[in-house]
Amino acid sequence: GLLFQRMSRGQKRGRTIVFSDVAVIRKVRGRWYWMFRVAELRKQHIIGAKIRVFCVRHERCPLSEEAVGVGTGRGNDVVELETAHFVSHPLPLLNGSYSSQSSSPGGDGGVDDGNYDCSFEQSILMGLPHVVVHRMDPLSPMMPPRPIWYDESGVPHGPASSPSESLTSGGAGTAESESSSSLLATVEEGTAHSTMQDGQIIPSADEITEFLHDRQAEIIIYLEGTCEVTGMTLQARHSYRMEDIAFHQTFAPCVFPFPTSAASSSVAGGGKRWNPFSRSSKEKVEHNAAALTRTGGGETDDSCALEVDFSQFHDLVPAPYDSNSCPYIPSSSLRK
Repeated sequence: GLLFQRMSRGQKRGRTIVFSDVAVIRKVRGRWYWMFRVAELRKQHIIGAKIRVFCVRHERCPLSEEAVGVGTGRGNDVVELETAHFVSHPLPLLNGSYSSQSSSPGGDGGVDDGNYDCSFEQSILMGLPHVVVHRMDPLSPMMPPRPIWYDESGVPHGPASSPSESLTSGGAGTAESESSSSLLATVEEGTAHSTMQDGQIIPSADEITEFLHDRQAEIIIYLEGTCEVTGMTLQARHSYRMEDIAFHQTFAPCVFPFPTSAASSSVAGGGKRWNPFSRSSKEKVEHNAAALTRTGGGETDDSCALEVDFSQFHDLVPAPYDSNSCPYIPSSSLRK
């Protein structure tokens, strides 16, 4: 009986880990960032929780260089492609923890591209809701390749070449400029709202959406840890498709300081709240009218420091089109 209970409990334990219904993509200082939120519903914490994220999408590349952009250079030439379906790519996570097997950022656990604040694995504290962030730099699998990418029909997409560039080198450079311009597609959704950052063309939200739709991209998340009650390893999985991603949004606050008076607690609005770090198990219950009555006399509950409102866990609020900072991104990680 005890063994069966232990096994059945381990199978259901991962279901108490919740992921935000919608992931968000927002721009901060001219760079795109992809984010989602995760939390633990139970009172017992998960020991050594680590999270990994993969982007699964199609890969397409032209079969021959001679077949690219033959003739017009107007971006409407169809190219024969070689397609590999559903290729997985690990996503580096911002402010991640490097693997114990690697002592340097360029090893197996880090990203050897100068981004020492990124790693393919991140340790998180499951006692509080946590926002996981992926920086969508030019090497990100979620970003359209530059200078050109191809859709399912073999039509090239990408930033348009400027006509003035063909004339900068005079007659001698005209042929080379026209050859390079034939490799670039004049697609409005890729250039209408694109911006320049550090000499690179940052794709617009429309181009990112079209690219992820074309590649049938799906972001798969694995969260692994150990249950402190049973000692069993558990794994929770979740995924996001393009239909589950919102642009220019951020997550509504759901963690608040514990109210010390009835006036401050009235702001809560009666949401589902609990204190994950209280000293007694009796305090780790849903915040109800009894808790409000207990603090109504102005006495401070020393065993509580904060509370989580899970009724706002999935809520989103509008974010600026291009923010100067973000509370989920360390200032040291923001590129100027």
